[in-house]
Order: sequence, then C-alpha cells, then structure tokens
Amino acid sequence: MIKKTLLSALSMLIIYTISAQEFVKMMQEESRNFYEIQSAFESFYEGKPYEKGKGYKQFKRWEWFMEQRVHPTGERFSSTAAWNNFMSYKKEHQAAFTAEKSAGWVALGLNDFINLSYSPGQGRVNVIAVDPFNPNIIYVGVPAGGLWKSIDGGNTWNVLTDHLPVLGVSGIGIDPNNSNIIYIATGDGDGSDTYSIGVLKSTDGGSTFAPTGMVHTISQSIRPTKILMHPTNSKKHWVSSSNGLFITEDAGASYTRVQTGFIRDIEMHPTDTNIIYACSNEFFKSTNGGFNFTKITMGLPSAAAVNRMSIAVSIDNPSLVYGLYGDASDASYYGLYRSSDLGTSFTQMSNSPNILSSSNDGMGSGGQSWYDLALAVSPDNANEVFVGGVNVWKSLDSGRTFNIIAHWALPNNIGYTHADIHTLDFYNGKLYCGSDGGIYESIDKGATWVDKSRTLEISQFYRLGGSEIDPTKIVGGTQDNGCFRGSTLSKTWTHVFGADGMECAIHPTNSNILFTSSQNGGLRRSTDNGNSFTGIAGTIRNSESGAWLTPYALDPNNSDRIVAGFENIWLSNNLGSNWTKISNFPGGPTFRSIAIAKSNSNVIYAGTQNSIFRTTNLGSNWTDVTGNLSNQSKTYIEVDHQNTNNVWVTVSGFNASEKVYYSNSGGSNWSNITYNLPNLPVNCIERDERNGVLYVGTDVGVYYLKPYTTEWLPYMTGLPNVIVNELEMNYATNKLRAATYGRGIWESDPFQYPTNQPVSRFNSTKRINCPNVVVQFNDQSVNTVTSYQWQFPGGTPSTSTAANPTVTYANTGSYDVTLIVSDGTNSDTSKAINYIEIQTPNLEQSPFSEDFELVTFPRNPSPKFTIINEDGDNSWEHGFNIPALTYTLSINNFTTTSAGKKDILEFPAINLDTISYPVLFLDRAYSSRTMTDSDTLNFYYSIDCGNTKVKFASFYGAALRTVTPTQSEYSPGSSSDFQTLYAHIYGAENQPIVNLYLENVSGFGNKLFIDNILVKAVISDISEINSTGQSFSVYPNPTTAEIQINWKDYSETPTIEIFDYQGKLVKTIKSNKLTGNVQYNFDGLSKGLYLVKLSTSTSEKTSRVILK
Repeated sequence: MIKKTLLSALSMLIIYTISAQEFVKMMQEESRNFYEIQSAFESFYEGKPYEKGKGYKQFKRWEWFMEQRVHPTGERFSSTAAWNNFMSYKKEHQAAFTAEKSAGWVALGLNDFINLSYSPGQGRVNVIAVDPFNPNIIYVGVPAGGLWKSIDGGNTWNVLTDHLPVLGVSGIGIDPNNSNIIYIATGDGDGSDTYSIGVLKSTDGGSTFAPTGMVHTISQSIRPTKILMHPTNSKKHWVSSSNGLFITEDAGASYTRVQTGFIRDIEMHPTDTNIIYACSNEFFKSTNGGFNFTKITMGLPSAAAVNRMSIAVSIDNPSLVYGLYGDASDASYYGLYRSSDLGTSFTQMSNSPNILSSSNDGMGSGGQSWYDLALAVSPDNANEVFVGGVNVWKSLDSGRTFNIIAHWALPNNIGYTHADIHTLDFYNGKLYCGSDGGIYESIDKGATWVDKSRTLEISQFYRLGGSEIDPTKIVGGTQDNGCFRGSTLSKTWTHVFGADGMECAIHPTNSNILFTSSQNGGLRRSTDNGNSFTGIAGTIRNSESGAWLTPYALDPNNSDRIVAGFENIWLSNNLGSNWTKISNFPGGPTFRSIAIAKSNSNVIYAGTQNSIFRTTNLGSNWTDVTGNLSNQSKTYIEVDHQNTNNVWVTVSGFNASEKVYYSNSGGSNWSNITYNLPNLPVNCIERDERNGVLYVGTDVGVYYLKPYTTEWLPYMTGLPNVIVNELEMNYATNKLRAATYGRGIWESDPFQYPTNQPVSRFNSTKRINCPNVVVQFNDQSVNTVTSYQWQFPGGTPSTSTAANPTVTYANTGSYDVTLIVSDGTNSDTSKAINYIEIQTPNLEQSPFSEDFELVTFPRNPSPKFTIINEDGDNSWEHGFNIPALTYTLSINNFTTTSAGKKDILEFPAINLDTISYPVLFLDRAYSSRTMTDSDTLNFYYSIDCGNTKVKFASFYGAALRTVTPTQSEYSPGSSSDFQTLYAHIYGAENQPIVNLYLENVSGFGNKLFIDNILVKAVISDISEINSTGQSFSVYPNPTTAEIQINWKDYSETPTIEIFDYQGKLVKTIKSNKLTGNVQYNFDGLSKGLYLVKLSTSTSEKTSRVILK
C-alpha cells in the first residue's frame, strides 16, 4: 500500500525518473496507485504557474473525483464498480425499488441560458454521430450524462440512457444497414473521471441497451474510447480502448484484441475496407481488414517525444492520411504529419505556431493534448485541415499554415466554441465540434458557428444553493462551464461566471446578493443579482491553498457572516470584504466540508478528508472529533437545526458498510448508520427538519432513511441513475433539490408520512447494554394507535402488545426490533435492524488514571471518554493550559447561555470486582464569578451499564473553589491553582462493571478545569494511606464508629480538623499536648470517606479515613 506521505518524500526522485507528463499515461492505467500519479503530477508542475490550456485544471478535476473514492490507500477501483454494486443491490432489494413510488423528480435544467460572462457552455460533449439514413438524427455522448438523441438536427435533445447507472459515453457506432442498432463505448475516454461498463448495444434506436461481449468477457479495467463501424458489414466493428484495439465479427457478441497499447483513435481508408489505421502515441496500419497491424515509423516522431496522436482521412483523396501529435514534454503542438502513400511514410507539415495553446495567435506555451486533441479533414477538399485543442484552427494548405476559426473566450471577432475540443467531425457537409461546452455546428467550414447544445441537460454540477425568501431562485456551479443563476419556476438560466463553478449561495435576507466560487477557493460576491462580481478571497489565497472544491457557508443567524475552509478556517463578518483566521492548524490538508449549527452559530463543524473538527466558541478552540469514524474520505456534514450535538457525516469510497455516521454527542462518539446502503460512494446528506427524514446522495442516486428505522430506501422515481453531489431542502417550496454530476439540477417533493394514519416510531432507554439489563422501550408513534405488536427476537419476552414494554437480553449480540401499530383500519411497521447491542464492555482495571496529556481527546481506542452535551451549549473541551504547563479538560460556565445547563463526562467502564474501598480522585482549578454565583460538580456511578445512575458526591461553592472569586473569565495562573478532590464510590464496591460520570451543572459561574483523574483502592494499611510519616497516625481504618488519632514529638500544640467528602468541616479538636492522642466517634454521620487534618503554624498532616 502506497501512502501519500511516503510518496511526497520521493517527489525529488520522481521528477528525474518520470518523463514529462508521464502522469497522463499513469492515469489511464487502473493498476497505478492514485498517490503515485498525484506525486508525479506535482513533480511535473512544481514551480510552474497555472495557465489556461496547460491541462492543469483537467488533472485537478480527475484528482478531485478520484481522490475521495480511493482515500486513504490510493488503490484504484474498477471502472465498473458503481455499476456492479448498484445492480447487486437492486437485485437484492427488488421489493424496495418496486414499492418505491414516493419520489417525483423533475428536471430543472439547465437546458438553455442567457450569457453574462466570458466562457458559457452547457456541458462537455465527447463524441458526435449522425444517422447514416437521416441527417436530422444526431447522437452525442457526454462524460457523465449518457447518450442523447436529436431528431431535428440538434435543435432539441432527448436522453436515452437515464436507466443505466453513472454513464459516460466516449464512442458511438451506428449499424450501416439498420440505424436502430447502436453501440456505445461507455466511460470518459478523455477525462477519465466517471465510470465505464464496456460497450453496450441497442437494437431499438437507443430506447434500451444490453451488454456486449466487451462487458462479459474482457477485463473490467478496459475503458473504450472510440467505435469504428465497417461501412457495409453490420457484424464487424472495432473498438479502441485503454487496453488495446478490439474487433468483433459477430455484432458485439465477442471481441478479439488485435493490437496492444492505449489506442486513442482509429480510422478506415475511405474506399478500401481492408486498410485500417490506428494510433496511440504511435501509428499502426492494417492491410487485412484490421486483424493484424504493423507499426509505421518512417517520417514520424519517436513515441517518447509525443503523448498522443489523432488520425484523419478524406474521401477527396483516399491515399492521404493525416496525423496530429501532442508534445510529451508540455502537451503543446508537436506537429501535423501527412502521408500520401496510404500511411506507409509521413512528412511533417508544420510544428508551429502552437495551435494547441489557449492563445488566439498560437504564441502561447504548453497545451493539454493529453486531454483534448481533435483532427478533421474536409471530405471535399483534402487540403483543408481542422485542428482542435483549446481552440479550433483551420489550414487551407494541408497543414502548413493555420488560422484560428473559433476562440474559447467572449467577446471576440473570430467565432466562439467553448474551450477544449474533444471531437471534430464532418457529416453531410457540416462540421461539428464537441467541446467542454457542448456541440457546435458550422455549415461554412468554420466561418460561423451555431451552438446546438440547447436542451442538452448534461451539466456536471458540483454544488447548488437556494433561497427561502426567493424560493424559485437557484444558483449552482458546474465543471467546465462556471456558475449559473436559474429559476425553478420558469426553468430559465443565466450564465453569470466562467471557469469551473463550485459552491454557490444566496444571501439569506437579500436574494440579490449572490456568492459563487471557482476552483481552489476563488470566492466571488455579487450585489446586483449576478450581473457583476467582486473577488473576496484574495487575502486568504495569498497565504493558503484551497481544495479544488473549497467549502464555505453562510451563517444562518448572521446574514453578514461567511465561514470558509482553506488550510485553516476563516471568518468574515462583512460578506467577505475582510477575513479573520479562526483556527491555527499547521497547514497541509485542505478542508472539504463546513457546517454551521443553525441553533447556535458558535458551533461549527469542519472536515478534511481525514478528520472532523468542532468548535463551540466560534473558533477560539477546536476539538478533533474524528474518533471512530471510517478512515475513508469524509465528504459532507449535516447538523440538526435544533440540537448542535446531533451531527451526521458521509463517507466516500468502496468500503462496504462505511457510508454514513451519526453522533448525538457532538462527535465524541459515532454510530455507524450505513445499515443496508449499497456499496457506493456517498457524497452528501440532507435532513428534513420537520420529520427527521435523512436523504443521502450517492454515485447512483438518492436514498432516504425514516426516523426510528434502520432501512435506507431508494428515492429515485424520475431521477436518472446519476452521481448526486449535493442535496438541499427548500422549505418555502417544500422541495428537495439535487445537484447531479452530468444531468443538471433536479427537484422532488420530499417524503411525507400519510395524513392521520398511524406512523410507527419507538425508542429505548439505551441501545447498547450489558447482558440481563432491563431495556425500556417507549412508543413514539404518531397519530391514533389502538394496538401494538412488538417483536424482540433474542429478548425476554420475545413479543409484547404493551405500549411501553421492558425486555432483557441474556446473550451478547445485535438484535432487531419491530413495532407494528394499528388504528383498527390502517397499520404501519418500523423495523430497526441491529437496534439493540448487548455487549460485555472492554473494561479498564483499577487503578485507572487519565492525565489528558494527549494532543487530541477523547482517546480512541480505549480508554475512551464520552462527552454528553444534550443542550448543545458549551461543553467539556480539551486544551493546553500554558501557566500550569499541562493539558486539562475544561468547561466554560462563564459564557454559558443560561444557568442549569448540564454536561457530563462519562468514564470508560472499570472493573472494581476486587476493590472493597474504591475512591475517585481528581485535581481541579476553579474560581467562581462571585461568592454566590457558583457552579456544581456532581459525581455519579452506575453498576448496570448506565441505565440507572447514583450520585455519590457533589461539590460547589467553597468546596469546589480553589482561588478567590473573579468577575473575569478564569484561567489557572499556575499549577498551584489545582487542588485535589476525592470521594468514596460508596455502593460500587466489588462490582465487576462500574461506569463513572462527572456532571457539570452551570450556575453561570466561571471556568472549571480538571486534571489527573485517578480511581483506586484505599486500603487499611495506614502506612499506605497516610502521607504524614510516623509522627501522625489514625486507626482503626476503616472503622465502623470510632477512631483514635495519635501524634508525637510536635514542637507546638496541634489543631485537629475532620472534614467529610464534600470538604465540609464536621469537627474541630484543639489540644494542649505536644505528644498525645484523642478519640473521635462518628455517631450520626453518613458512611463514606473523611479527612483528618492535624496542623500547626509550620506544618500540616492529613489522613483519609473510611467510615463503614
């Protein structure tokens, strides 16, 4: 397994051992480790600035898609993983899909738009094909939105593949004798950032598709790139792929590999079907119908010098073959080559200007030929050559000279096609261009262009943003094509900014204020509804990097506040005009997700790929709450609108049963609620705050989970089987919206419970229990219920008709619970899978100690403390106290919103079965606000796994305070501020499983610090328990009634004081002897721990005594 950290150390070696842009070749090889490729890319681009048209952005798109799905091992998944896992899940849960009718997804677009920016586009088009019998029927294949068909010459489009999962299309083949037979090569042959399932075949004009032999018999790592049909033989065609060139002679039933290597392009001699040309970065020719190939080198560059090749031929001069090459060193224009002898030898026609750069004069450096490289020759004039890189160029002299005929940016006086040209094709005298922005048509060989992309709903949305005050307004960011503003009512859209569009948002109280972003944190703000924008993140980006998709969030309670995640978390209180860094992370990993709690904006959760952090004081302190989350990439965070401790996190990747996690303790511990979700990356989560239903967006659609159940159900009626990157509830319109990666924006009514019918719900006192502990189940059903049918497999009783039954479980294991409720006419069932977990806890042994000297807390694994913060206010926090030079836990009662707030620190279970006199010790430092405004620290224990708790000590006022009160927020001035508290755990003696709890009850007092927790036995050996030496002793100890206190050889007469466990003075005895003894009887006092103190003006001796 290759770790990124190890590979980073090899970057200086790789820069010398990997040839320029070798990372491109490595991307195509699924056996290559992701981090190895990433390291090679970073070495190649080290010290180079980002420039348009250099391929940097294209790699970063691939990196964003891939990294979250392969983290942390870097081991890449099969290109068929999503298809196979989804189909397996669907087969196993067919009933759920059959019954799943509650969703009603409707497309919102974008399908057309008004342009206000410089590089508009609809979405990427990889391949174009025209029906050989009907020039008005056009097909396009797109990288994540499938196959589309137009029957009116490209004026309107309909999708053909929404029933197929996660489909990219890079090749289209139409049967020359029956145009209802269509083949598609699936996947993204250029960008490599969506899934492939081989070659599919339709016999009904694209209405349905079935697998071919390339799916069934060829290694799943193959990614097809192009299909070449035989012009007369319906049974014969060729497929180029990442694993060679394949031929079929039985209409796709089986395929045979006829050439190895990554074959990028194939062409046939215009009049001789025995001559086939193919290329990778080398050129191959077949003269026997494509069964055997010979490598041609005469006049061509060496394979090491170039990264990719494209081929073109023309019926006007069938003997000519053109080859276009990209430079291996920087992906620029290496040259155009021409053969006039059927591809036997070649002559270079030109190698300049750099027509693959982004500049309109060819004077730019570099290029991105590994990503886009298109070549076409006019069918009626073999001297007219067309080249596509970032722009489109035309030659009238066989490629000796070129003029630009389409530029990527507006305004211009050249002609416009969106950047990054993937295909150029002549059909019926028309030149078609497929680019990152759509399909463009020219009827005059490039003199003018018409955008034919309207109604192609193929945009790859990263994120969306809505408005509750203007609920039909929506904004979203797309790959390749920037940010759009749309109306869900009219379904009209406006292109407001270019580049790659990322997170977008609408101001919560002024819907004319829009926020957009581009790659790596290019945040922008508009105050005029998107007509103009101002960059607002420049000061941050000068010092820190942002992720490809940099997260930011608008504060739901402060309309001027924005929180953004780069390498640190940044806050602006004036809509991004100024920023303050509110974290101090060391840098490196960039943040990928942010969530601000709606009920308390001081509580923010932020996630990198590896970790989740939480602050409860607007960034003054951050706590790592990753705990027992999966080590897969964390993708999204959702926080309960009412309770800041209820939080959900989603996880990407292909580790089964690691998809969704929930915490009710602010991340102190996490429960895995993946349940029955398919093994697909989960990209986002949204909770309907009105009924508690959870929705997740995956790499194949949307699923929902009702409260009190453990079965996720598909929520996909009407929705394509597409990657869903973000979900958002709009409560004003009662719509759930989805940003999809390849099929635009969609919305549906959310799930609704039936009106007035019983809805089954339940909870229990505790879901994780010890054997034979009583579990109380509570009916929480909605609407009228007249009868109950409970099922408790493995429990006693196993069934019940009571509303709130009690059950015990004798054996360890996980147990389902089912509740069927009825009103006499209608019924409803909730079944919670593995709802009850019976376990014997991992026990700590006495003496048990915790000094908090760790960078992160709680510890994971054992010993594991749990923080219970039910009100979502300030709670226990871990931090370093500089004056005291120690790590501590603290709780800030000084800024608590109100008195009476309770926060609990739960200890791990401890084995005290051999301990007759257990005592809890801890050091505390505390100053109350005033003499009367004080807080309380309660001690509890449980001997039944936490189902019942017994208070055994309580400290407040003078008994808790260690320094004088202060009106300022308290912090220990030195280690001397800490003093020891102790209490006998009376009632927990000799118990095998004991849980301990510290409960802070805020009195709106001040900060409380604790340290050095110790649970140990106090034994009867006086020499062990006394810290005073032989001059002072107390016996018997323990005692049932009376003790004798002895002292000897004192220089002045001592004073004897006896305190109870709360620090309350119960007796003072004054003596006039330098050596003596005195008896004391505990009549009327409670059993427990007492302290005997003997003091003079120069010394103080103490002894602990246990009263039985």
